[in-house]
Amino acid sequence: MTLKPPRSIAIPRIADPVRSARERTGSVSVDDTRLLGNRGKTVTLANTGDSETIIDARLADDSIAQLITVTLFTDGNVAGQAVAEIEFGVDGFQSIATVDFARGASIPVPCSWVRVKAIMVVGGGINVRFGAAVALSSTPRTRPVINTVGFGTINALASTDFAIPPYASGIKVFTTTPGVDIYRLEIRQPAALAYAIEVAPNEKVDFTPPVLDTSVARVTNLGAAAMDVVVVASIEL
Repeated sequence: MTLKPPRSIAIPRIADPVRSARERTGSVSVDDTRLLGNRGKTVTLANTGDSETIIDARLADDSIAQLITVTLFTDGNVAGQAVAEIEFGVDGFQSIATVDFARGASIPVPCSWVRVKAIMVVGGGINVRFGAAVALSSTPRTRPVINTVGFGTINALASTDFAIPPYASGIKVFTTTPGVDIYRLEIRQPAALAYAIEVAPNEKVDFTPPVLDTSVARVTNLGAAAMDVVVVASIEL
């Protein structure tokens, strides 16, 4: 008796409705939004000018954008002394924002790749640990994100210019000098004066309309004595 090979049976292909819909609409797949690369680590910095990259992450498909949240960590009180330089973009586009390194600050960034560098602007030789982590999420901000743009002493009736950083949405001038009730703030753009107002110390001034990245904030001491100031910009990405 001769055995015949079994007849092959064609098994119909079962369509994947999710995949079919994705192919029709051009939507993003889960694989495309995986975060690759270095998504977080801790470094130690001590001296002025010390810096190190602590995040270098990207989506599997860097031609799309998602909301990536950067969260900062530090074990020291380094307000105004250390910054996080956040470089981000989509595909070939890139931009840079600088913020103070504040413990627990969360910064949502719409991008497809992000790099974060910790920089010790003013170091005293004491080791301070800095860290950061990224995640795909829309984590709300837990505290204001700021950039300390300058500090110093302004003599009576004198003025000092402070560069306004990219993505600044407002500015606040702090002073610990007693008896200072008011100062003059001018927002100056390259070609002209945008606007000028008189402000009480420690009062935030929102930029309306938004100012150019090349603008400067001119602070004029209207008092009769020198005024010690710290100038802080609010950052909105």
